[in-house]
Amino acid sequence: VAETMRLGVLAGSLRSGVLGAVLPVAARELVEGTLQRFSRELGESLSLTVAVGVGAEATGISQCAKNLEDAAQVAEIVPNLPTRAQPYYRFADLRLRGVLAAMGQDARMRSFAHTELSGVLQPLDAEGLELLELYLRHGGNKSALAKAGYLSRPTLYARLAKLEDKLGLSLESAESRASLQVALMWYRLHG
Repeated sequence: VAETMRLGVLAGSLRSGVLGAVLPVAARELVEGTLQRFSRELGESLSLTVAVGVGAEATGISQCAKNLEDAAQVAEIVPNLPTRAQPYYRFADLRLRGVLAAMGQDARMRSFAHTELSGVLQPLDAEGLELLELYLRHGGNKSALAKAGYLSRPTLYARLAKLEDKLGLSLESAESRASLQVALMWYRLHG
């Protein structure tokens, strides 16, 4: 791909299934276009879906080598994203979902998520989990939630009160909503 794009490239295997590449780009304003074309053509030439992670720009080869590990970590997280709308990703693109994807095997994160959601997971209350997800997606805005869920306000308030009882906390608390949001994101990624 680099040859067809007339780019000199330094590439090699970082570990099994992970290829590292340093691409020289003549001008800073050409970086995005070069990355888009390289990522697209790489996927097409391999006839595979590839996960492309990009490290920080660097001017020296030693700094490039250090940034390759960051790029490899990003590439390992990308397949865990719910949607992959971009041809390549940087750490800044991954946000909280990326961090949670990277923490998938962390037993502490699993314990946190399952403890936070235990009221709707043990036993599994799929409707309660869905209501919680909708509530959090609407930022706790009950009017927007009622409209999105086609529910009357009294029905919604009754369901939310039942959900709060199951969870053992108030959904009015910003800290509770933040904890539940993190736990739910992790749960949806890793179960």
